[in-house]
Order: sequence, then C-alpha cells, then structure tokens
Amino acid sequence: MGRQIDIEERGDTLTLRQTRWGRLMAALYRAVVVFPLVMLALMVVFMPDYIFRFAEEEPVTGLFWAAFAGLALLVAGLASTMRYLRRDRWIFDGSSRMVVAEMATLWGEPGRGEADLRELESMGLMRRRWPKKSALILRLKSGREETVFSGRGMGAELESVADSIMEFLRRQRYHIELERLDDTDEEA
Repeated sequence: MGRQIDIEERGDTLTLRQTRWGRLMAALYRAVVVFPLVMLALMVVFMPDYIFRFAEEEPVTGLFWAAFAGLALLVAGLASTMRYLRRDRWIFDGSSRMVVAEMATLWGEPGRGEADLRELESMGLMRRRWPKKSALILRLKSGREETVFSGRGMGAELESVADSIMEFLRRQRYHIELERLDDTDEEA
C-alpha cells in the first residue's frame, strides 16, 4: 500500500499534499459511507408508496429496488468523485514565516488561508483504529483549529507527518507542542 500524504521539503519550505492514492482512498471511503445513507433516505421517503401502491403495479419484480440502488450509486459516485478531485495543499514557509492552506477547486482560483508561524500554538494528533478517523490538527493562539489531514486508517502516517512538521518548525526556530488527543493501541 502506498503513502497517502506526500511530504516535500525545499530549502525553507515544507509542502504537504495528498497523493493520488490518498485521494482515491478518501473517495472510496466517502462512497462506502454515502451509499447506504442515500439508500436509507430513499427507503424512508418512498417505502409507504411502495408498500401501498407500487408493489402491486411493479412490472418487473425488484425494479423498484434496482432504481433505488442505481440512484444511490449515482449519488455516492458523484460524492466520491468530488472528494477525489479535491486537492488540499499545506505550505509551511520558513522564509516568509507563514503557514498557507490551499484548497484547489474545479473552477477559478484555489481557496487560500494563511497564518503567521508565530501564531501556531500547538498541533494535535488524534490517532484511532481503522473504522474511526485519525486527524492532525493545527491550533492557533486565537483559539481556531484547522484540520491539516484526516482519514481512516492513517494513524501511523499522520504521526510521521506530524514528526516531519515538528522537525521542520524546530529548524526554523519555532517550538510548539505535539498533543496526543486520543492515544490508542497500535493500529492492526
């Protein structure tokens, strides 16, 4: 299995981005979660009509459920495609003393947020076992929290990313703490 986060360091700049494999895994998880939720929503809305009217008038047995599954598959496919196309990039720039988050969009300029490196208070690492999400969180002195990366089954990789960020910040003379928000046993 490949890495889900790419770490690139050039001089005084550390750049983090999800790899294609990481975006694909996030998209697949999104599809797995969205499909049953859409099926359940469709069943709740249309089940009374099916029970009282459509069951007797259905030309082919199972056509009603096949239409539900097709619609749920379409919605899950669209949601996972949108997740795959999202490209986030975090840039820690030591020379300009900024941390920049860029969220690429399909059209137009990428969304961009930035903060001074002196505003960083700490980083939080929430490491959980597979079905639950692990996350790497950046905390600012203003009280805001930004999720750098999160995903299912990424605990060990997020820990190595956090170590890389902490080492880079130390070389740039910024000392922040890494808080472990949810220590669990090693991932299986």
